[in-house]
Amino acid sequence: MSTLTQISVFPASSASASRLSQLLQDRHPDIRVRLAARSPAKLQASGSNVSIAQSSLNVSDLASIKDALDGSDAAYIMNPPFYGEEDPDTLSKTFIDNIVAAANASSTLKKIVFLSSIGAEKASGTGPINNVRIAETGLLADLRDGVEAIALRPPYFFSNFNSVLPLAINPPHILPSMLLPFDKPYALIDSTAIAEKALKYLIAPPSSAADAASKGHITAVQLVTAPKTVPEIAQIVAEITGTPVNAVPVPEDQWLPTFQNAGMSDKLAAAFYDLTKASNTGHVSYLDQPRIDAEAQRGVAVITEHTDVDTKAALQRLIEEVKSA
Repeated sequence: MSTLTQISVFPASSASASRLSQLLQDRHPDIRVRLAARSPAKLQASGSNVSIAQSSLNVSDLASIKDALDGSDAAYIMNPPFYGEEDPDTLSKTFIDNIVAAANASSTLKKIVFLSSIGAEKASGTGPINNVRIAETGLLADLRDGVEAIALRPPYFFSNFNSVLPLAINPPHILPSMLLPFDKPYALIDSTAIAEKALKYLIAPPSSAADAASKGHITAVQLVTAPKTVPEIAQIVAEITGTPVNAVPVPEDQWLPTFQNAGMSDKLAAAFYDLTKASNTGHVSYLDQPRIDAEAQRGVAVITEHTDVDTKAALQRLIEEVKSA
């Protein structure tokens, strides 16, 4: 039996949050689950141990964040990148400031597991994932003593293929990708693997490290997965669909036009260009020992977790979502 009585999950409508909520109900029915989202009416309490915060989750409203955390010993939290907003960095900072203020005011909260990303240590050149650096920095600077903060740093999401999967499962049966070159394998992850690791760290006993729950300290967990090349991913899609699929490289001079044609503003398209470039060049990557040591100097203890991902199952789920859309 866990010593935890309640875990908050928000925003609860994301894929990893939904999967985590189900894992908690299946494996730890003794723990209550409190869900919060911008549209609480869309959430469903699927079990007697699930409650839904009735306040709409609002990044600018401290009271709604307090409601989301009400009565919980631990929380799984994501800081959305706020795509399409005029000033996403300011919104990210407002959200994390309110999360920290709510956590500091809570009489019950002892742990936050936060969904971050590889590259969160970078001050520039990471495009839309700058939001996770903002969040980690806020937790590091202002979270009070007594709350352990754990930032999960996953790699590239399989769900980033969602926009091109229709081209793979339907004619012309191609899988375009900006992950170049094609002979380079890339680390990828899905929401199920993230949820499994989030569950592990949420229910783990308090860390034995002396400063784990001290102000000015967080733990970052690199979720290391077995890398795949884009042609290998195309082959797995072909196995699922029973139709040959060709991986097609999208050259760098087509990245910006592709993002813009997808409806992104020039500012957002430029941010995604930066992130794509950062992923391909290794600017955003797992940390080696010298960079782990550098993180320790600013209060971030880095742990490396080898993480199993069922690639075929992950792609199968995405394909089913595309077909049902």
